[in-house]
Amino acid sequence: MDEKRGKSGCPKSSRPKCSLTRREFLSTSSKLVAGTVLAAAAGMTPGKVWGSTLALPSWRSPTAKSDIFVVQDIPAPRYSLAGGTLPPGPSDQILRDAGIDALVSLMNRQGTPFFRTGSSPQGLVARDSVVVIKVNQQWVGQGTDSGAGRLGTSTDLIKGLVWRILNHPEGFVGEVVVAENVQWRGNPDFATITPANAQDQNQTLANVITVFQGLGRPVSLQNWTALNANLLPGGNLGPGPATCEYSHGNLDDGYVLLNDNTPGVKPQNGYSYPKFRTAGGLYISMRHGLWDGSYHPDRVVLINLPVLKKHGMAATTAAWKNLIGFQTCEDPDGSRFESDDMMHTYFWGFNQPSIDYGLIGRHISLVRRPDLNLVDAVWVANESNYYGSAVRVNVVLGSRDPFAVDWYASEYVLRPVVPDAPDESSLARAGTFRTASLVNQKAAMSTWVGTYPFVDFVEGYSGATPLDAEKSQMNVFLASASPSKGSMLPAIINTLLAD
Repeated sequence: MDEKRGKSGCPKSSRPKCSLTRREFLSTSSKLVAGTVLAAAAGMTPGKVWGSTLALPSWRSPTAKSDIFVVQDIPAPRYSLAGGTLPPGPSDQILRDAGIDALVSLMNRQGTPFFRTGSSPQGLVARDSVVVIKVNQQWVGQGTDSGAGRLGTSTDLIKGLVWRILNHPEGFVGEVVVAENVQWRGNPDFATITPANAQDQNQTLANVITVFQGLGRPVSLQNWTALNANLLPGGNLGPGPATCEYSHGNLDDGYVLLNDNTPGVKPQNGYSYPKFRTAGGLYISMRHGLWDGSYHPDRVVLINLPVLKKHGMAATTAAWKNLIGFQTCEDPDGSRFESDDMMHTYFWGFNQPSIDYGLIGRHISLVRRPDLNLVDAVWVANESNYYGSAVRVNVVLGSRDPFAVDWYASEYVLRPVVPDAPDESSLARAGTFRTASLVNQKAAMSTWVGTYPFVDFVEGYSGATPLDAEKSQMNVFLASASPSKGSMLPAIINTLLAD
């Protein structure tokens, strides 16, 4: 979720050997060429591949806590699902995304397998997982000039991610749920708004989901905005299920509210999370997991997929801040947060730095941690979260650590394209976004049960360059989705060979 505000305001692994025979390779290549011809026949002009001018560094550290995966040179998709119609051509090439494919392959090569299988039990997505993809669509359709429609998560990336999940190597029998809560500020019909953030800006989120459903695939939209109307008080925060949970006989869809009964300045019923029934009839608690008479936390996978933007209040919005839309900001009588400004103060210390409650960081540690954070930086909004321009940089980033990926994305992807006060938007340098991020990173660390798994930023830093003490806590792996820098065909072939 974004808030509208005034303008002021791992072990290395060797590359897998190619398992394709020469005949299979030529057959695959010919199909890809045919797909290009079919795209032209369908009226889709192949998009220009924009070369990134960003200097994106990579490094490895023996003291790293977190891995960051960065893919650049993402080629423009050749197909569109506008109108909710699957165009003629091979489905595998229409529905996949070169950036997502390259990112998943990079993760696999560097010891973070995307799929949970018999040979990779540490992987993220099992064949029976319920995968919840939390996108950012609050200001979809807004923006001006180059930023028109670029302020929501790319529907091309969403399409490619869903397709990748559905093609689980052991056969997918789970469910994919694309979810968002635009709160009271956004348009609840966000899934149908144009211009969308896609190569073809008529391709809405609803179009993407309609196509998958037309193929008989278990994909649906869960508009958490509607759950704001049903707040379910659940008592004090504790390790067990709330009094309004499924295990207590409450099968209602809604937002569970939990109160922090520890001493100090804090909101009332500040913690919140969704519980809902999926289109496939499964009962999901976003804190405790799938419910079928007992809870199965490992069956639910949360993928956090924001779009990278400058922000009017926090200076940047990316991974950790997108989780505001996991929660509900509904406060009909003012009893939860007192005021809008105070709500943001509880979130990240906005306008009252002495209050370092860090509600988002506390949610990460005590309610639900994303299993994977993917940051959409194909288009980057470099002026504001809800208006203004955007620049195309063709990058996607991923990490299990929301703070580490925000550190890298804000410093090396967003900051170089921000025209005004760019340091304020970098977590790696003293400024607004660093201050807001530290509040939540420290809150997550101080409330974590067990061993804290993420980066730990240096307090009190007031410098204007990234700290080695923070860089050394990260490994950064870099790959290109388009090695040819001019044709999508070699990029797709390269992805096929890498897998």
